[in-house]
Amino acid sequence: MGNEFDRKKNRKCKHCGLLFEDIKGSIYSNHVRWCDKNPSRNEFDRSYLSFRSNPEVRICEFCGCPFIVPSKGHRKKCCSRSCASNLSRSYAKDTFKSQEFSNKMSCIVKELWEDEDYVNKMLSSRHIYMSKGEQEIRKYFKTKYPDHKWTHGGLLRSNGLPIVRDMYSDVLKVCVEYDGIWHFENIKDQLKGKIEVDLEMERWCVINGYRLIRIDEDLFLEDKPRWTHILEEEILSGSDKIVKFWSNENESKRKQFISEHSF
Repeated sequence: MGNEFDRKKNRKCKHCGLLFEDIKGSIYSNHVRWCDKNPSRNEFDRSYLSFRSNPEVRICEFCGCPFIVPSKGHRKKCCSRSCASNLSRSYAKDTFKSQEFSNKMSCIVKELWEDEDYVNKMLSSRHIYMSKGEQEIRKYFKTKYPDHKWTHGGLLRSNGLPIVRDMYSDVLKVCVEYDGIWHFENIKDQLKGKIEVDLEMERWCVINGYRLIRIDEDLFLEDKPRWTHILEEEILSGSDKIVKFWSNENESKRKQFISEHSF
């Protein structure tokens, strides 16, 4: 059982008669000590303020209790760490979780990602997230076939949609896409948008004379050497415009989602 003194309950100041609802004893006692009607307050003032140069009495912005700071220029706004923490949380809840704030941040982020220079900068950053399998595929082809000039990133616009290729060679006119879970499962309601971009990339590749090869991350991770060889054969010897190496399970998930939504 907790300390009876710190349990929240209704308390009434014996000096001024002010009623506090559902208040801890520690906060209530702070009010009683510094209450204007408390005849002993002057004694507390003398003992507590004897070493202070220019003290000031303030009202806690969270609980409303009076407290003392060393000087008028002091930044303290609350009587305790607990009140300061609660005030901070309430401010964050009111400010950062408000619809107005969310809309403002959404507009700022959207404007940033519509800036081609910003997108290219972010995509070229070494800190951007990239799956290990995708890195391995990229490293393999860049190292073994330097004349193909494999590269990645760069923002393309097609019918108003942003297209960023995982890996491509302008020499071979081939694009390779590494499809992770975000291409098959509706995580945070993003799958519809992801599929729309995927379909637009396929259209862009066909129109611009590129072959597109998609590899399912789950398949690749099951047997990396085998699927690296399959990719290599398809890149060097294949002829189909669009090739998808997807597991049956992931392909079924995607087809079901497409059948349930309009595209």
